[in-house]
Amino acid sequence: TPSAPRTTPGSPSASASASGPAGPTARPTSPTGPGMPPRTSPAPPRLATAVTVERAGGIAGIREVVTIQPDGRWQRDDGMGHRRTGVLAAARRDQLARLLRADLGGPADPDATCHDGFRYTVRYDGAAASATACDRGRRAALFAVLDLVSRETGI
Repeated sequence: TPSAPRTTPGSPSASASASGPAGPTARPTSPTGPGMPPRTSPAPPRLATAVTVERAGGIAGIREVVTIQPDGRWQRDDGMGHRRTGVLAAARRDQLARLLRADLGGPADPDATCHDGFRYTVRYDGAAASATACDRGRRAALFAVLDLVSRETGI
């Protein structure tokens, strides 16, 4: 029976067997090694301007307004003199900025009726989008914004 070839430490065949079949050059290289640009992730989107969300109507004919500043501070006015304030966490503020990049759909159909339902309007960066509560299934992007604002501010 033939015996396996003998190698001495430091010989080329000893290095190949210690580091795998392809030898020491098979090791993965770091994409951020010398001469490589540092790896950066894109900055999360930020709110460019204040966001205003209005909820009006319903059986009682209410009008509530929430204004969210670019730094995340918000103020809610319920139209009856009660005011609440708070601050959106950075992750929620970034999520809101991402949601606002979508096509929110512009104004609601003026001829649509939604008996005793609320009418919602979102104003951001010079644009406005509105819908009624009955539009939920047709205006998913707008209602994603409204749902986030509602969870965070109670509107």
